[in-house]
Amino acid sequence: MTDLLRLTQVHRGFSLEGQRIEVLKGIDFTMKTGEMVALTGASGAGKSTLLHLMGSLDQPESGSLLFEGQELMGLSNAELAAHRNRHLGFVFQFHHLITELTAVENVALPARVAGIEPKEAIEKAESLLDWVGLGSRLRHRPSELSGGEQQRVALARGLVMEPRLLLADEPTGNLDEANAGAIHDLFAALNEAQGVGMIIATHSSSLARQMQRRVHLDGGQLAEIGAGDAPEEEVS
Repeated sequence: MTDLLRLTQVHRGFSLEGQRIEVLKGIDFTMKTGEMVALTGASGAGKSTLLHLMGSLDQPESGSLLFEGQELMGLSNAELAAHRNRHLGFVFQFHHLITELTAVENVALPARVAGIEPKEAIEKAESLLDWVGLGSRLRHRPSELSGGEQQRVALARGLVMEPRLLLADEPTGNLDEANAGAIHDLFAALNEAQGVGMIIATHSSSLARQMQRRVHLDGGQLAEIGAGDAPEEEVS
C-alpha cells in the first residue's frame, strides 16, 4: 500500500492571554491507503487540532504535510478547499445538519456545492442514506430523526464525494451504546467495501479496538500503540 497521509515534524500552537501554548510538538505520522487508525488522548490533548491539520481545515506553523505525495503546506485557501472537497470526508461529534433541509438534501449539499447536477447529487444521497439504513427517512428533517439517525445522515454526507480519507472527531460521543455500535459497524463495512482510509478521534475503547492501528497523543507528541492494547474501559 502507498502512503495516503504523511506528517513530518508538524508543529502547531496558540497564544492565549499573552501566553504561548504549544499543542503539537513535532508530530510524525504516516498512514497507508485504506488504513483505519484510532486517535486517542485525554480531553484537551490536541486531538481536534491534529485532525483539523490532517483535514486541511487549519495549517501547521511548520513541518511537512503530504497527501498522496503532494505537499499541502503553502497551498492557497482555494486550493485547500478543492483538496478537501475532492479527497476528504468529515464526521463530527455534533452532526451540524442544516435544520431546514431534509436528510437527503443535507447529504446532497456537498455534491451540489461541488457543481454536481441536482439529479445526480440527489441520487448519490439517496443511495448513501439507503446504505446507512435510512432509506425510509429521506424526506425527514433533522428534528424528526433520533440522535443515532442524525449521525448516520452526517456519515452519509461525509461520504457523498467518495473521499479517500474520512476524518471523524468523537463520532459516537453523544450516542448510546446501541447507536454507537451501529456507527462502529458502518465504519467497518465502509472500509471493507470501499477501502476508505479513516482516522477516528475517540474515547471509546470498543471503537479503538476495531481500528487496525491506534496512535495516542500526549504532551504534544504522538506515540504508536497496538489497536488490541486498548483497555476495556474508555481510553483517555
